[in-house]
Amino acid sequence: MACPHVAGVVALMLQRDAGLHPAKVLSLLTGTARTDSYTRSNGDLPNNYWGYGKVDALAVMKALMVTDSDSDDGGCFIRAVAR
Repeated sequence: MACPHVAGVVALMLQRDAGLHPAKVLSLLTGTARTDSYTRSNGDLPNNYWGYGKVDALAVMKALMVTDSDSDDGGCFIRAVAR
């Protein structure tokens, strides 16, 4: 059931910024994924069971608001967001 949830988060991201590059979407999703004792139970992440961890919609949206779109990497850099 991860696919519908992640697709929903991506829809929220695109609603906020319709011009998001796919690499930036991937960077935001993987960079804000939550990990816990369950996600780490199958070894290091990413893995085939948990991927990069659990999608965190709030963290993605906060990171989207503070990403530096003028950076040299095309806006794919994520600044640290206090949780």
